[in-house]
Amino acid sequence: MSTTPVPAAIARAKATITGWLLLVGGAAFLVGGGMHPRVDAPDGGTKERLRVMFEDGDWYPSQALMLAGTACIAAALVSLVRRCLPAGAPSRYAAVVAAVGAALASVALLVHLLAAGEADRLAGGGATPITDALVVVDTIAIPVFGLAIAALALLGALTRSLGNVVVAIPGVVGGVGYALAAGTILISDRLDGLFPTAIGIALWAAAVGVQLLLRDRRATVTA
Repeated sequence: MSTTPVPAAIARAKATITGWLLLVGGAAFLVGGGMHPRVDAPDGGTKERLRVMFEDGDWYPSQALMLAGTACIAAALVSLVRRCLPAGAPSRYAAVVAAVGAALASVALLVHLLAAGEADRLAGGGATPITDALVVVDTIAIPVFGLAIAALALLGALTRSLGNVVVAIPGVVGGVGYALAAGTILISDRLDGLFPTAIGIALWAAAVGVQLLLRDRRATVTA
């Protein structure tokens, strides 16, 4: 009867944790994104659109779920960099940037939660420092997160180190679409319709998580 070497068993356990983090993170981000309030072209610009969303009852649960999901994805990406992707691989460099982007996006989503407390000030024309910070942070953090996920999905598929071509499609589309929508909110609302494409990031994360879990299961059976 063969036994699994301890280092190999530890490596598989960490891969399993990474897989679950991606799966849970993707699921939470998907549900939160689905609950995100929608605004049908109100007058008044970015702040008016934000005020309408802040006052929607789904704002807090949607942002909380997206925050939890993004934080799980960030933790999974750190684990991928440290344990699952080979040194020197292009996908590993993309994962490093994606991990930083996911951490920044988590901070941005926390600001989203805090900014909703300024809904009354927005309605009354008062000072809204947190909302102002939200807009600036979004234009920096979300594009980094989205584009890095798109790059990781593509490189991971091309090098067969993470996911595959089919799985990469929603990751690339979602990452690029999310980046374009958030990166232009200060200058235009024409790309706001791309925000829902962010669900592609959730689908990619969940799919890669499942693949890692299945890979670990097969390795355990054959060990």
